[in-house]
Amino acid sequence: AESYILGAIVPWVVTLFSSSALSSKSAFSRDAYIEILCVCLESIPSLDDRRRIWASGLKDMVDAHVDLNFLTKAIVAIAKADDLNIVRCEALDEFAMQVGDAASMVFRNGAVRESGGVLDTMVDSDEFRSMRLLLQTFVGLSPVCSQVLIGEGVIQSWINVVCQQTEHDMILEDDVGSNVLLDLLLAVASTKSSHLCYSNLLRLTSQSWKEGGQIWTSRCWKLLKAHKDRERLLKELQDYAKAVLEQDLCMIDRHDEKSKPGKIDCMCLVWSNRCSRLFGLCGDASLVLAGLDNVQLWKSSYSSPLQEYRSGNRLFACLRYVLQSFDDPTERRKLLCGDMKSGDTATELTLHVLLSLVDASPSLVPFINSTRHHQCFKLFSLIGDAPREYLVAMCRQAVNIIANEMNVSIVSELTDHRSAQVINRSVALLDLLTAKLFGRRQAIVDSREAEISQHDVKEGDILFYVANDGSEVQ
Repeated sequence: AESYILGAIVPWVVTLFSSSALSSKSAFSRDAYIEILCVCLESIPSLDDRRRIWASGLKDMVDAHVDLNFLTKAIVAIAKADDLNIVRCEALDEFAMQVGDAASMVFRNGAVRESGGVLDTMVDSDEFRSMRLLLQTFVGLSPVCSQVLIGEGVIQSWINVVCQQTEHDMILEDDVGSNVLLDLLLAVASTKSSHLCYSNLLRLTSQSWKEGGQIWTSRCWKLLKAHKDRERLLKELQDYAKAVLEQDLCMIDRHDEKSKPGKIDCMCLVWSNRCSRLFGLCGDASLVLAGLDNVQLWKSSYSSPLQEYRSGNRLFACLRYVLQSFDDPTERRKLLCGDMKSGDTATELTLHVLLSLVDASPSLVPFINSTRHHQCFKLFSLIGDAPREYLVAMCRQAVNIIANEMNVSIVSELTDHRSAQVINRSVALLDLLTAKLFGRRQAIVDSREAEISQHDVKEGDILFYVANDGSEVQ
């Protein structure tokens, strides 16, 4: 029987059912070969011999990449025929680890390639469904098998694989629930017979929070609410989420400028989605949770020569996506501005956000503010109109910043780049805020004339401008 199994049946199976030889005509013969294999194994009297022959045959079939559907049916059939005595073996554990590694790799590669279409296609593929069924069979959660067939070492290996940290973590967003291995492990953790330790459970729920999507909303969230250590688990998950958001915000800030087009924006969007999930965990929305309330962070985004024109826009992209997750402008305004009191503390964050966005480039030709300061107006469009007292308070703060920076320059008898940058931005923002308060009279500019730069003006040039009363002045 041994020579017949290993010398005839297994080679036939490899020939007919390897991944390169699949055909729709194989369904009938597949069941027949599985039945023959079971009968031959049952005919061997020694349990040790049956286990050794099964392990050897399984290894040969796995190495030859036999169809996953065939292997699933064969494993289930032999388990039922032999009451699990021979199915549970080292070869099956090694095979299960390989399938887990493959499932994780398919998900991560798909997430990196796109963010949408490839994963949707993958979820609908026959190979993906076969992989899901086989993984479910290993842990006894499939419709065809209710017995756990693998050891605890395999489960730990899967957890390590699914929770591994890579350079692509910032774009792992799983809207369609394609991370089959994570979904399976959370399903295992949800069973009454689960032996997962608390630390592994925390790792899995943390990973699900990072990826979001259907697995987070339908699987992980239910597990969190029903777990016996719910309060502790939620608290530690919140702390982890806050730390990750802070770390990822720095990563976005430092990310290479030469990245693929749209990658930075994708990272900002994923980051904001994680913020939304943290808000759900905490039952409250606050920029404090996300780390975007850090005034010093916004200051450094526009006052450092190395950060100029980069960090402010990246931070604002994160903030903009967070604000856009709320439909009501009133909620957005409350998130950024609080209760809109006019005190310095209440306006400080909004002021420095605007300072990071304002256009302070030199120009002698006035622009329409909404064109020149389009980023600032994006923010105003998101939060709606601010009360007059609030705008006045920000104007007062902008004047104070200008005065303080000029005092520093006078004392040091030198205006460095940082001070000049802060003063220029503060003046530009003050101009913008006063225009919102009092309206703006715009000089008439002949569109046929090129913009005049102060560097182009030479002694003896005659320039004209239109005064507020409409008269032309030389």
